[in-house]
Amino acid sequence: MPPPDIHLINKSTEELAKHITQLHFQHNPGLLDRYGAAGKVRCYEDAVFHLNFLAESMTMNLPDMYANWREKFGLNQYLVQEPRFILPCLNQHL
Repeated sequence: MPPPDIHLINKSTEELAKHITQLHFQHNPGLLDRYGAAGKVRCYEDAVFHLNFLAESMTMNLPDMYANWREKFGLNQYLVQEPRFILPCLNQHL
């Protein structure tokens, strides 16, 4: 599979983040009860941050930088940036 277009990621970040957040909460229904609307907002913010970091690492031609960063710092409790959510969103929207 060819790498996603960096410009399209940047252009579609908000839409992608909304979709990723929606998928995450659909697949984890207890999150809304546990974290409420504020958790959903935080999840969206995290998705935007991750998409921006991913695009920047690709811009610098360092795709492993994103993977290494995720591995080093782990995932936030609200975070939706599991490959099972990001990759389908990128494929569907780009």
